[in-house]
Amino acid sequence: SIRGGGGVKKVKNRIRKPNIKKKLRHVIRKVKILGRNRRRGGGIKKTKPNKKKIKQVQRKKKIKKRTKKKKKKFYVKRLKNTRKPKTKATIEAEEIPVIKASAIILGKVLGQGGFGKVVEGKFQGRTVAVKVPLRKEDFEEALIEFKKLRNFRHRNIVEAIAYCKEPAMFVMEYMAGGTLNSWLHDGNNKYTPMNWFQGLALLNDISRGVKLLHDTSLLHGDLSSNNVLLTRDHTTAKISDFGSAQLIEKYINASLAGQIDEAVGAFRWMAPQRLRFSKPDNYSDVWSYGCILIEFLTHPRKIPFAAAGTAQLIAKLESYIEGDIRDLRIDFGEIDPDVPPLLQDLMYRCLKAKRVERPDYGEIADKLEYIHNWVTKKHSNSHSKFKTNNKRVHSSDIRTWR
Repeated sequence: SIRGGGGVKKVKNRIRKPNIKKKLRHVIRKVKILGRNRRRGGGIKKTKPNKKKIKQVQRKKKIKKRTKKKKKKFYVKRLKNTRKPKTKATIEAEEIPVIKASAIILGKVLGQGGFGKVVEGKFQGRTVAVKVPLRKEDFEEALIEFKKLRNFRHRNIVEAIAYCKEPAMFVMEYMAGGTLNSWLHDGNNKYTPMNWFQGLALLNDISRGVKLLHDTSLLHGDLSSNNVLLTRDHTTAKISDFGSAQLIEKYINASLAGQIDEAVGAFRWMAPQRLRFSKPDNYSDVWSYGCILIEFLTHPRKIPFAAAGTAQLIAKLESYIEGDIRDLRIDFGEIDPDVPPLLQDLMYRCLKAKRVERPDYGEIADKLEYIHNWVTKKHSNSHSKFKTNNKRVHSSDIRTWR
């Protein structure tokens, strides 16, 4: 204005405009900090609750609870259904198939006893043993025992396959070696020296089979060499025919009446307490095992107490329980001099008059396994007397077993 030649001109003061971008940056930074604090549980800024999000979270929690409950229920059911028994053998509660008589082709008679006969047969292309009871009244009682047999899967227990109602027949596993009784006593077998490697294996098998029954709160009740079956090569034994108390009582009465051959009566393997018709227990099965040991250890081999008649034997056993007779060794027969001493001791313990003094099957199995393992280990070389050459064990080898 001076240059222009004018006077003094008043000019308005310039106001500096604020930088909006910088202010916005500052505000945005504050908002971010508040957001972080709110997420961490702090912060000053209050926000309205998001109802949609709350509902979503609640739904998720409910779904989780439901799935957890379902998993628990399923887990409990699975445990109940898949629970395994304490024993090594499998025990399955399954129904026995009922078949028609036309499904079985009967063959030759394998054996006959007081309760019925056993016939060789064919079922579904398989060779089987068919048990036919003599009387219809015994069928229901025998069926109860047969159903018990069906529940076991064990190498020392005979398998029950099926049964027929009319006519009454029980289809069982066929054992080509026959009964232990026939193997021990028929022909020249009773005079041949015992191959103790083989004999101990069979005795061990019998004890394992009965021990399994006792472990599952069952009794055999009718253990004898007639109810022990062998494989074709006579190396494995299996127990069969779990006894019924009522059937055994009938059998004894029939024997006393002279209706059944006395020499083969099942009562000869029975504990004295059973002859008085008292309830069977584990120790009565132990007595029966002691009677089987008599058959193994005597030479020539004898049926237990074969010299005495039915009435004489019952009277003698009663006086043995009461203490009038202290020792029954005279009635056993001559013991083979080459018998392992531990086996002799085991036999005498099994045949004690007082039940409590008899060993249980756990102890029997342990002793037999110890003897059998010792024999196997010592005589495993090629010059062993325990190879399948049916030679005796020398008494000098046996003395060390004590």
